[in-house]
Amino acid sequence: MSEPITAAAHIDTALGFSLSTFAFGAIGCFISWRWAPQMGFLAKTTGMLSAGALAMWGTPILKQISGVSDQSVLYGAAGLIGVFGLSVTASIFDVIKDTKWGSIIEKRLSGSNCDESEKGD
Repeated sequence: MSEPITAAAHIDTALGFSLSTFAFGAIGCFISWRWAPQMGFLAKTTGMLSAGALAMWGTPILKQISGVSDQSVLYGAAGLIGVFGLSVTASIFDVIKDTKWGSIIEKRLSGSNCDESEKGD
């Protein structure tokens, strides 16, 4: 006898992605908020959305590569992807924060490729 199709499974199939894996990825990211105190609330929320998206697209790839078909294992993997997704987002925010945007824009507008200290005598 075939298994009944739940409403969530039907929505997941209709949309082409899994809202369940997105949710588990976002939950995994929420769990890892504790280890990212340098991030503000908006950055953590953005991290949660990106970790959920990363889990949503990464879990089917993991399923294809590993051949695992048990949903509970895949949801656990989505949660782990979410945990590590926040660290990726935190790194991206750190790079953006540490970048000297003023000097980049100034160089771009002036048309120079390097600053005066790099030109040499």
